[in-house]
Amino acid sequence: MVKIKKLNCGTTVIMEKTDYVQSAALGIWVRTGAADEKDDISGVSHYIEHMMFKGTEKRTAKEIAEDVDKIGGIFNAFTGKEATCYYIKTLSSNIYKGAEILLDMITGSKFDSDDMDKERQVICEEIKMVKDTPDDDVYDTISELVASGNPLGRSILGTPESLEGIDRDKMVSYFSDNYTRDSIVIAVAGNFDEE
Repeated sequence: MVKIKKLNCGTTVIMEKTDYVQSAALGIWVRTGAADEKDDISGVSHYIEHMMFKGTEKRTAKEIAEDVDKIGGIFNAFTGKEATCYYIKTLSSNIYKGAEILLDMITGSKFDSDDMDKERQVICEEIKMVKDTPDDDVYDTISELVASGNPLGRSILGTPESLEGIDRDKMVSYFSDNYTRDSIVIAVAGNFDEE
């Protein structure tokens, strides 16, 4: 049975407990994506998603990955037109450690300028890869044509030009405006203590 609980801070938690498994998955969904961006910062939601893995005040990028490995977990993220999600899957006994890692990423990411420059290049390579993959490229092209003039037609990746215009101040400002507690939904499924 799915349970939905609104926390005092404004965040919504959705839980589905399954007693017969020995694992759990936790996702932090943020109500922001490509459709929420302005043209001059197109791709910022996806860019932020990448930066979340680059280090926090407590952990380096390497330590984030090592801490997930220590609990036998897998984690990743994705950005869409209307939401961004960060998730982790691990053994039930480690889901709280996994949640702490994700929360550290969400609340303590440094958005280091040097890392931003490196990651901008990584995303520009992603854009080139999409252009070289016909089924991905046709999806973006159709979205642009069908939703012409509408934010839903905007590419999730942005453009090399828009990414070049996103500095640390713009990224942190967008993050502060959109990663608010009332725009976050935490979903947990598997075997875990609901309390």
